[in-house]
Amino acid sequence: MNRITPPADSAKELYQRVLQSIVEGHYHKGDQLPTEREWAQTLGVSRPTIREAIKSLELTGIIDSIQGSGHFISRDLSHSLSKPVEMMFLLEGGSTSDILDLRKAIEIMAAQKAAVYSTAADVEYLSGILDEMAAIILNKTAFYEAPRSIPELDQRFHQKIVDMSRNPLLISVMFAAENLFHSQMLGMAERIAHEDAATNVDYINMNNGLARDLSTLHTIHGQHQAILKAIVDRDATSAASAIADHLDYVDDYNNRHP
Repeated sequence: MNRITPPADSAKELYQRVLQSIVEGHYHKGDQLPTEREWAQTLGVSRPTIREAIKSLELTGIIDSIQGSGHFISRDLSHSLSKPVEMMFLLEGGSTSDILDLRKAIEIMAAQKAAVYSTAADVEYLSGILDEMAAIILNKTAFYEAPRSIPELDQRFHQKIVDMSRNPLLISVMFAAENLFHSQMLGMAERIAHEDAATNVDYINMNNGLARDLSTLHTIHGQHQAILKAIVDRDATSAASAIADHLDYVDDYNNRHP
């Protein structure tokens, strides 16, 4: 069934029409889009134009295309901002501090809401992540063998807190920011682990690629524990303060160790 008002004269216009149809509630997550043939007949649009619009919708994460089945509105639209934000960041020459500023704006609000809306399952999930981190802190060899482990656990910890806000806009923007931040730092984490293991220097990576002695690793882990405690205590003010202190610490470290 076509839910887009004709006509659409270009791929850009068709792309915008699909977005508008989602906003107006004509399409929902998981809904199937018309076939190319149906759109061509009802909208008077050429198939190359339709294919160009579909490609744009795929690249921005608005739709999922399944071979042999068709095109569907994505069931996880929170990921749709990731590519455009990453492209804007690269073209504008953004810095790590820029990402952290965005994260602060998102995560302080999210931490407050997480303290209100958290469930026992949420707390168990976050506690499990911190337990995994602690195990790596106590076993330097484990980190050297898998340097991606700490950045990946950290990403899960922070994204979960934003998920707990139950705010789809915060979740979507955070995914874009955290994904960009995470991808920037994984290479650094691996390089540091390799160099440290080779030279036997007691340095280790944490969070966003921090390369510091074990005291830094313990400090950041303690900050994560403080964030979780505030959430468990349902203390929204302390949760916001704890996550602000943590991100300020990370930002300060990056400024001192570019």
